[in-house]
Amino acid sequence: AWATLEYLHERSRARVLFATHYHELAALERRLEHMRIKTMAVKEWEDELIFLHELRDGAADRSYGIQVARLAGVPEPVIARAREILARLEASRGDLVEQLLEGDLPLFAAIRVAGSAGRPDAGNVETAAPLAPPAGEIIAELEKLDLDGLTPRQALETLYLWRARLLEADGGKGR
Repeated sequence: AWATLEYLHERSRARVLFATHYHELAALERRLEHMRIKTMAVKEWEDELIFLHELRDGAADRSYGIQVARLAGVPEPVIARAREILARLEASRGDLVEQLLEGDLPLFAAIRVAGSAGRPDAGNVETAAPLAPPAGEIIAELEKLDLDGLTPRQALETLYLWRARLLEADGGKGR
């Protein structure tokens, strides 16, 4: 997002409405002379987010990503996990991403233990036992996928297709 904003400011010079939840980008306003930070006024009431339909100068005082995710229909388990992560981020302030990535994210943990069965090379993804279809096929597709060329909608549809294939192969049991 940072690089995109710099590019649009320096190269394109077009008028751009750039919506993001990255608070770090607000600091760029001091460096990019034509950039102006605006925020939508909101009010919180009983854990609900109410949009006041008013554009104000400056950045939002906090992130409303979890509330917006709920409004967008993100499943409750994802919302609950987001709350846990946010609480840890707000509590620790230092080396936040490192702490979260170090053995905490289920996706990376699953890759580390794939085919492990107590082998000394279990943590090495390259030497782990091959995955049974369709998981192996999906990983091969993922490796070839042009992530930067996908729209958010295409990415979501691809995830749903992969999930359906995995559930079908698992007899619909899930994990």
